[in-house]
Amino acid sequence: MHTPVARLPPPPPLRDPLGMSDSLSRQRRWTSPQPGDTLASLAARELPDVPAAEAVKRLGSWNLHIVIRPLAGLPPGSLLGSDVVYLEPPLAAPR
Repeated sequence: MHTPVARLPPPPPLRDPLGMSDSLSRQRRWTSPQPGDTLASLAARELPDVPAAEAVKRLGSWNLHIVIRPLAGLPPGSLLGSDVVYLEPPLAAPR
């Protein structure tokens, strides 16, 4: 015998107290690394038109949270699968 499951009422509509839902802005491009990726391999794949050293430098400047993080036993520039890697500089604030 099955016990009937009580159905919950639907949640209330989301509120938008700042009135921002009508003006969603473009978000900064990002990716997650593939297994074994480093900043250099990700730069080569995601910024193919930029010289290798410059591409790594750009990614590093846009991802300080990765560059300054020490990873015990891993070389600098190593990435974790959970990393968010930005592929462009911060966007200007919407006006």
